[in-house]
Amino acid sequence: MELFEKRKKIGNKIRELRESGNWTQAKLGVELAKALKKTKPIASATISRYEEGKRSVKSEMLDALAGVFKVKSSFFYEETGMQVSEERPGYDAGLNTKKLAVIEDIPFAFPDVVDKDIAGYAEFPRFMFPGAQYIIKVGDSFSSEGEINEGDHIIFAPLQDANSPDNLLYKLEGIFFIGRPPKKPLQAEILGHVLGVIKKM
Repeated sequence: MELFEKRKKIGNKIRELRESGNWTQAKLGVELAKALKKTKPIASATISRYEEGKRSVKSEMLDALAGVFKVKSSFFYEETGMQVSEERPGYDAGLNTKKLAVIEDIPFAFPDVVDKDIAGYAEFPRFMFPGAQYIIKVGDSFSSEGEINEGDHIIFAPLQDANSPDNLLYKLEGIFFIGRPPKKPLQAEILGHVLGVIKKM
């Protein structure tokens, strides 16, 4: 299931709670601002994007929503099969698991990723994908030589062996490529290795 669909299910739960109390998005924005101790209400447009699954809901906001509606934060993930969460760096995934940051829209300055670029986190057994750092959604700015298509996700690790010719993520003239970089005179910026692929369902 794509990350958008998971976000949409969380959005549906937010809408369900809001409408069950006969609240407008503006009213919810006011209550969220109080919970978050902000001076300005959360914009109705922001809440609309949450409900439509167009924007990830950070853990701080989910906690505030849970407090406003008097439910547990886990309520928003129930029956979604959700394994992507909004936990930020520092989350303790335990001894046998690790969490990889999920990037839906690859930033122009990649691999310089900041918190706002991260859509969530996905958990994997620690033995899988050694060295992996990110899960990156393949978008229309990608070109691939193999079985990787738009909407798939790749497991990415920073460059470990500069002599490895295959399964590399590299950038050339503003486009991200997956595969074998061209030889000179073209100069490709090699970013790292593709360790695995999660196919679009």
